[in-house]
Amino acid sequence: MNLSVSIWSVHKEVKEGRMSNIDFIKFCHEHKVNNVELIDFFIKDEELDVIKNTLAELNMNISSFSIGNDFVERDASMRERQIEYMKTSIDKASKVGAKYMRVFSGNVKEGIEYEEGKAWIKECFKEVVPYAKEKGVIMVLENHGLFMGKSGQVKELLEKINSPYLKANPDVGNFLLANENSYDAVVNLKDLISFVHFKDFQEVGRDEYGYEALDGRKYMGTVLGEGEVPMEKIVRYLKEIGYKGYLSIEFEGPGDQKEGTVKSIEFSKKILENIL
Repeated sequence: MNLSVSIWSVHKEVKEGRMSNIDFIKFCHEHKVNNVELIDFFIKDEELDVIKNTLAELNMNISSFSIGNDFVERDASMRERQIEYMKTSIDKASKVGAKYMRVFSGNVKEGIEYEEGKAWIKECFKEVVPYAKEKGVIMVLENHGLFMGKSGQVKELLEKINSPYLKANPDVGNFLLANENSYDAVVNLKDLISFVHFKDFQEVGRDEYGYEALDGRKYMGTVLGEGEVPMEKIVRYLKEIGYKGYLSIEFEGPGDQKEGTVKSIEFSKKILENIL
């Protein structure tokens, strides 16, 4: 397994102009992590070559080029625009040297039932998969949000699409928001996993700030190892099933994001040293 860090871990630093994509790459290099997950939202087209060259100069890799598509749209023309966005993103992922592209299914919307939205998601991915295959980019579907947030829902979709160019990206923290045990969810997806988001959450009071789960409970991100997700147990299981891909840290806790990310890196390195 190879350790990676998602730029989302420091998204406030990026949004507020204190850190660029290149700064983030150098930050990871400084802390001896050779793989970075970048997000299209933060990247201008003219930066792609600079990013690729910087990674090459530092002997680093892009673990995933991550995007934020949404196929839960009643309007067919909106879904078509999302399909085109996916294809353009695949081009960018290929250009910057990413083997994987993190993708979503879609978000909960008023008046749209699950079965209806699920059909649109399947239809759209079926259109995009041949293009991903042509470009050699593997889309990895994250259990993001509450619309398709359970492992069984992700598994059902991937098995119906049945393509090596659309696999699972279990986010071990997000499963808590779908009221699912993180370890059990990873086990359920075992044959479909091609990328892993390494994230930790802790339940907080219902009146506190946090992400709201399906049952109304709220969760806040923590430094890895300080929350409820059985991180070490999950890594041991991934080793047992022969997973050799990326563990991409996604720190979402409060406080200084760079400090929280560094602590999460240190925790993850200790786990990997103990297990691998």
